[in-house]
Amino acid sequence: MFSSKEVSALLLVFMAVMLQPAAAQKITVVRPVEIKDVLINPGIGLTTFQMFNGDNLPFHDVLNEADSKAYGKTGIEINKEHPVTSIAYFRIQWSLLEPEQGKYRWDFIDALLNTAHQKKQTLMLRVSPYRSDDDEAPQDVPAWYRKMVGPNTKYATPKWLVDPEDPRYAKYFGAMIRALGRRYDGHPDLESIDASIIGSAGEGGGTELLLPQTMQNLMDPYIETFKKTPLISLLHGKKHIEYLKRNAATPIGWRQDCLGDLGYWAAEQNGWTHMYDYYPQTIVEYDM
Repeated sequence: MFSSKEVSALLLVFMAVMLQPAAAQKITVVRPVEIKDVLINPGIGLTTFQMFNGDNLPFHDVLNEADSKAYGKTGIEINKEHPVTSIAYFRIQWSLLEPEQGKYRWDFIDALLNTAHQKKQTLMLRVSPYRSDDDEAPQDVPAWYRKMVGPNTKYATPKWLVDPEDPRYAKYFGAMIRALGRRYDGHPDLESIDASIIGSAGEGGGTELLLPQTMQNLMDPYIETFKKTPLISLLHGKKHIEYLKRNAATPIGWRQDCLGDLGYWAAEQNGWTHMYDYYPQTIVEYDM
């Protein structure tokens, strides 16, 4: 505590400093040098996709088969036609991670995390349940799960290869996500987990068709096991995002594909593009 005399003295000193002529005050001027480089900020921005900085490997939408020895071996840090990034985004199929029921390919995830560390990147990860796009051969759920539920039939949307309302789906896909969370939640080289539940490549096609309880049963394994590593989501399915935002332990992030979608689809869709006609509006609508 200061006495009244001490307070008065401090006020006099403060006023004396403030009333000094401007010329007596030292002013430091800093003018940053202009550069044309891309600023590489951790945890945000562009990502390498299914590879690390310098790998320059062929494009693969979702990895169904992969050898971890293919990554991070070039010794260079230049990405062909793209800037270097702080994040390496990988999305792999459920069948790759759990080829046998309850037996997981942690060696593959461990190798990705080790390479990310060596490359001074962090790993963003999605486990996709399957891939069902018409332009490529389907990549199915694990063979053991297919045997359990029977052959593929027609569902409410062609984006589905199995019935998500079958309680076995949430049980077994959820068990894999819980195992993933128990092992890797909080890992320093794991940037985030992409909360994938259904749809081709795990992109959420048909999320709006799910019963509320089914959606919750599929989301809860992420929410209940990833308490430290942030969850992110593709902006597809408002109820899905709202449930994440309301219940997750960490703030929810978002990611989107098709940064370059400013022309190659526009001619086929009367000028419509993701970048102008979907992403900005959805970010606002979903309050992201």
